[in-house]
Amino acid sequence: MKRKKEDIDPIQLGQLQLPFSKEAESCLLGAMILKNEKIPEILVNLEDDPFFLDSNKEIFEHIKRVYNNDKKVDLVMLKDSLGDKIQSVGGIEYLGSLAETVPNADNWVCYVTVLNKKSRLRKFIELSDNIKRLAYDGAAFNDIYSEADKIKSFCPSSGGKSISEMSTIAKEIIAYIRKSGWEMTFGFKDIDSCVGGLRRRLVYTIGGKTSHGKTTFVNNLVLSNLAKGKRVLMSVYENPDLIPMRLAAIDSKLPLFWFIKPEQISEDAYNGAIQAVTKLDRFEGNLKIVGACHLAGLKSIAEKFKPDIIILDYIQEYAKLFLDGSTGTKASEVGRAASEFAQLNVELNTAGILVSQFSRRTEEEKGRRPGLSDFKESGDLENRTDVALLLYWPWRDTSNPKIDMRLYEVNIAKNRNGPPGVCQLKVDPETLRLSDWEESEKANFIHDGDDNE
Repeated sequence: MKRKKEDIDPIQLGQLQLPFSKEAESCLLGAMILKNEKIPEILVNLEDDPFFLDSNKEIFEHIKRVYNNDKKVDLVMLKDSLGDKIQSVGGIEYLGSLAETVPNADNWVCYVTVLNKKSRLRKFIELSDNIKRLAYDGAAFNDIYSEADKIKSFCPSSGGKSISEMSTIAKEIIAYIRKSGWEMTFGFKDIDSCVGGLRRRLVYTIGGKTSHGKTTFVNNLVLSNLAKGKRVLMSVYENPDLIPMRLAAIDSKLPLFWFIKPEQISEDAYNGAIQAVTKLDRFEGNLKIVGACHLAGLKSIAEKFKPDIIILDYIQEYAKLFLDGSTGTKASEVGRAASEFAQLNVELNTAGILVSQFSRRTEEEKGRRPGLSDFKESGDLENRTDVALLLYWPWRDTSNPKIDMRLYEVNIAKNRNGPPGVCQLKVDPETLRLSDWEESEKANFIHDGDDNE
């Protein structure tokens, strides 16, 4: 014969009972019987499945039914609603005791709080059991992560904000930007003017052909914001040890060659490279670099590090490593990863930078400037990003000696904050440092470019 939950001892030999409070359940039911006018408020504040004991669940459902029909609940009406089920919930004696033994019906808020807490704990336990079962069964990591992600739905809601609260925040943001300028920037005048600097809670996707400077562009952006005192968290899928060398070359304006091939340079050049890397120590505490990392782990790191900017390089590699493709195509998995990354930046109030690869077809087409559709497994990626920047280095792509090797183009192909546009930067081929063109240089460059065409 199956025992009811109320017959189970709180602690059994070799087994722990799920958390619940028999007293809080009984007291809340009693408060609902005595304080009918509080029933709507109680129902609004109770979370899903608040009662653990089967008898109390049954009584709770009938209290709701009687109230919805008659807007009034008492023992007589409740007994009539239960009918033949009254004995299974403890009889008329138990119903009477609910109203008689509640210490103070006005304390219903306390009883609701206890029930919600116990209900949430039971759900956590159920989820952890499901995760263990999936792990024992050798399930895909994606399924395990999805199950773990359900914990968010059991956490108390922030409650949202009213339109007046949101308007106040919006006015503060507008006033702050007007007074102090952009909090964070790309570091290039034309790009920042077009997209409005680097904004929190937005995702910027950067794409380009192989060896067209995706990492170079990101490293220049990182240095620009470190100089402003901002904190940057980078998750990279290539060798993270190379990042300080690239940053040092850009920062010191020394040739990158000195840092990556030190055995081929003079003693003075070697000492200069070492000093340049050492100079990066001034950013201690403001830059953290991690390797391949699931977003759950990245979020955990970010919650402690508290960055202003989070960079994920590359989005396709992330999807391949941590999303096994069992729930859709590669394109949909990349789109899903981008969506989760966007949500992460909203939750942490950070600016998000995604680095994306281009399709193989685009890599093979020399001399053609890329478009949004050239993102590898683009799918929903372009829909999940707020600003898309497509990088193009004409000299590198065409090997045409008539093209100025310093010309570097950034096509702002998508821009939620304004119109799209193409910005021209100057790249130093030796250091890979990017900068704006001086007005005099720009005029000469544009004229030379017309001649070259």
